[in-house]
Amino acid sequence: EIDSKEVILDSLTDCTVYLKGCPSVLRLTNNVNCKIFNGPVSSSVFISNCHGCQMYIVGQQLRIHDTTDCDIYQHVTSRTIIENCSRLRFGCYNWKSRLLMILNE
Repeated sequence: EIDSKEVILDSLTDCTVYLKGCPSVLRLTNNVNCKIFNGPVSSSVFISNCHGCQMYIVGQQLRIHDTTDCDIYQHVTSRTIIENCSRLRFGCYNWKSRLLMILNE
């Protein structure tokens, strides 16, 4: 149901979200202590004002603004843009690790 649509996850706290499908755009805003797993996004992923989150991101472009204390595992085809952020940790998107994490929850 999310294929080729814009998906917005806004103001979530202590949530785990699994997005199955291929949205056109993914917007993550004002989320706190969330785990977000997504499949491929056909264009951009926007992260804004998120704190203490763990995100698995696949897309064409990643833009991060006003975000702190997050772990971001990414695979993007262009450069990541980061503005006004602190204490971000990055790793490679790893499908096998993601599956193991899902199975262990």
